[in-house]
Amino acid sequence: MSSEAKSQGPKPTHIAYEVRDPEHNSREPLISRIGAVWPHKDGEGYDVILNSNPVNGRVMLRTARDRLEDAKSGERPADRRDRDERGR
Repeated sequence: MSSEAKSQGPKPTHIAYEVRDPEHNSREPLISRIGAVWPHKDGEGYDVILNSNPVNGRVMLRTARDRLEDAKSGERPADRRDRDERGR
């Protein structure tokens, strides 16, 4: 299924991000949105549409709900992940 067909259907349940190691003196990973994820109608799988391929092969999937909450709070996905890992 093409990404054009997906964009006209229901909203994605997850957002795909590329995560790269920090460059230079930065401690923050570089995070770029590269695609989205839609569940199959039967609930047994997912369609993953990537607009680009990650350089290092690492893809982080976050729920679209997380993305909305992050946008409202100004928090980035890496900040949320780091916070979640500290809480464990």
